[in-house]
Amino acid sequence: MTNVGAVLDDLTNSSVSIESHSTEEWQEEGRAISKQGIFYIYSDGYKDEEGNDIPRIKLGDGMAYISDLPFLDAPLLNMII
Repeated sequence: MTNVGAVLDDLTNSSVSIESHSTEEWQEEGRAISKQGIFYIYSDGYKDEEGNDIPRIKLGDGMAYISDLPFLDAPLLNMII
């Protein structure tokens, strides 16, 4: 299994812009408008069969509220679970 922390560290040290929070922390953000091209990581998106937190990702379009953006992995996730 991939070490999620290591992947997030790699992304943080790249030119990709990301913001990572738990679902609860994103809910506290309220109705924030997304920024174009920013990856929004939900660090505790869902749990796998072993109870590990699996992150979920959204991509900002500069117009929609972060909470309204679709998860990029939604089609794939629906096939897995």
